[in-house]
Order: sequence, then structure tokens, then C-alpha cells
Amino acid sequence: MEESFFLTASPPLPAFRGRIDRLDRGPSGEARVVDYKYSDPKNLDPGRGALSADWIRHGLSHQVPVYLAYARSLSPPPPSASASLLFFRNGLSAVAAPAWEEFSGAWTAALSDWLSVAAHGSFPPLPHHRFTYAGRAAPRYCDACPFKDHCRVSPDVDGPEIPSGALSEAVSRDPFLRPVEGHRPERN
Repeated sequence: MEESFFLTASPPLPAFRGRIDRLDRGPSGEARVVDYKYSDPKNLDPGRGALSADWIRHGLSHQVPVYLAYARSLSPPPPSASASLLFFRNGLSAVAAPAWEEFSGAWTAALSDWLSVAAHGSFPPLPHHRFTYAGRAAPRYCDACPFKDHCRVSPDVDGPEIPSGALSEAVSRDPFLRPVEGHRPERN
């Protein structure tokens, strides 16, 4: 059922290549993406952005938007496109993704901002604390990094060791990082 896809660049978006687990077309032409997950849905951390519309809007999660951008590019164009994650562990359960209309404009703008940072060769670690490294606590090799309190691979995921405004202040001073200054959801 897995299908490879290639989505040509459509500025400001780059080209995307990937594989989609399942793509169905409904009787009215609507597109439905299904991503199979073999983990437990209880482990789905909304803070990681897997299905968080806020994280998608900030350009911090890309799987669902890329899948839906591909679905929207089909010919004939679907009147609507949706996505869900289908979990198989501990029984069958489905989690619906946010609607394309809910995040597409903001995600495109945020991704453009992040890509502009990368184009300048200044691409710091993802500035947020809720990530783990391969599902475990992160390795302890980044103690000297100024982004360690907000990095997805930092061992300091449970609380700040630097003032909470230090990262924002550092980003605001760096002209190459300014485009992404506002793309950091607050801690819960």
C-alpha cells in the first residue's frame, strides 16, 4: 500500500520526496491520507507536534503538512484533503490530524522562515524542550550549547538552567535568526 511521491518545488515551498502509507480517494474526489503507526497512541505526545496544529503552524512539524500538500496536488485536485494516524498497538485507534485549512498558510510561511535561516548557514538546534532523542533522554554532549535548554537533544528537558528569555534575546540579536524568532510555542 505504501506509495512513493515527489512534490515539485512551488516557492516558497521546496520540493518534497517521500513515501505515504495509504492515500484513498472518496466518491466525491476527496483525498484521505492514512499513516500507520505501530506504537501505542498513549505515547503520542501532543507537545512533540505530531498532530499539534500550533506546532505545524510554527514549522516545527512537517509530516502531516507534506502529506496533505501532496494530496492537494493530485489530479484531478481533490475538493478536500484530510489525514489521520492509525495506531495498531493495544487495539486499533485513529487520531485525526488538523485540517489543511487550519494551518496551511502559517505552515508555509513558517517553513519559508526556517529555510531562510538554513540558507544563511545558521541553523541552530530546534529551539524547544519537549523532544527526546530516539524516545529516550538525550545524550549529555551539549552542556556548553546556548540552546541546550530548548534543544530537542538536550539533556535539560525538564527545566531551564538558563533564564527563559535568554534564547529569545540571543535570537533577536542575530539578524539571520530573526525570521524564526516568533516560531517557538510557549512551554505548557
